[in-house]
This record gives sequence, structure tokens and C-alpha cells, in this order.
Amino acid sequence: MDNGVLSGTIPSSQFNNSAVNVNIGRRTGGFYFNGIIDEVRIYNRALSLAEIQTSMNTPLGATSTISSCDLNQDTAVNVADVQLGVNMSLGLTPCTANIYGTGVCNVIVVQRLVNAALGGPCVTGITTTPHSVTLSWAASTSSNVTGYNVYRGSVSGGPYSKINSSLVSALNYTDSSVQGGTTYYYVVTAVDNTGMESSYSNMATAVVPSP
Repeated sequence: MDNGVLSGTIPSSQFNNSAVNVNIGRRTGGFYFNGIIDEVRIYNRALSLAEIQTSMNTPLGATSTISSCDLNQDTAVNVADVQLGVNMSLGLTPCTANIYGTGVCNVIVVQRLVNAALGGPCVTGITTTPHSVTLSWAASTSSNVTGYNVYRGSVSGGPYSKINSSLVSALNYTDSSVQGGTTYYYVVTAVDNTGMESSYSNMATAVVPSP
């Protein structure tokens, strides 16, 4: 390393020998370090280049300020962290994030990464911010309509699941069971006094913010 920048490597045979003592400041054969060593840190694992640079620039006793949203620990939260979060959520990369909880990688984590990459704060922890989606629609022109059913899906075009427990008599409905950082798709049907149900209405899309 040269000022935190990798300048060369050595073969494992030179350091993977449990019979040889570890020396700081010299090598076997009389090669001594020409300078002063005033800070020594010992780790039980190999550090990444970003971790070495962060350690080099952080005085002993100080607390590192790497953001939880900086998944690749390159001291910047950007599109690379968003892509890494997507890969973790899809199971393409082991989930090492600690944003919505240790080892939790989902759409909420990705949305928080996007917000942080766009300049917002890195929001961590399980929030209790309540969210809801309010829907409204025009009255059905069919005769003998007694109410409406509201259906919700997580994929555009369905499938949908009914979310109202009883017929909705009003021309609006509030869905309070939504999660932050999720997109929902809604359709409504009309029901007449014989129980006949109409086909789905046009689909409405609701993007719930995160957190």
C-alpha cells in the first residue's frame, strides 16, 4: 500500500506460515522500516481497499462515519449502492445491509438507498410512519347497484385480492394496510342487489413513499 492505494501484492507463501513470528517494522533478514510507527491496528480478517482507506483517515479512538447506505463502503452513496441493494433483494448477492434491520434486503431497503443516492438522508430502522392510500371513483351507471368491492395487487394487471370486508356503499375507500416503499395496483367492481359483480374498472396505481 502507498498512502491507501494498492501498489503491489505478495504471494501467500510469505505470510501464511504459522511457525514464523509476525514483526511490525521489519522483515526477517534485517529489512527495517525507515520511519516512525505511531499507530498500529490488528484485524482478524483481510480488509477491503475502501476499509483500509477509511481506517487510514480515521484517527484511533474516533468513530467511522460510513453511512449504512454505503453498501460497498467506498465513502459515497450512489447508483452503485442502489444496484448492490437490488442484487441483495433479488438474492443475487448475500444480504449484508443493515438499513431496515440486520440482514433485511427488500423493496424498502432499495427505496431508502435510492433516496440517499439522490441526496436525502439514509433512513435506518423499522419506522412506524403510517401510510394509507385513498381511492375514489364515479358511481356505476348500472341499475340496482348496492355497493362496491375494492381489489389490490402488487403487479400491474393483477392478480388482485379483495381488501374490503363488506360492500363499500360510498364512492371512496381508504386502504390503511399499505407498506412504505411499495407500489400497489387497484381496481373496483360494482355489485347489484342480486350479488352479481361487474368486471374490473380501469386500474389505478399508488406509489407509497418510504419511509
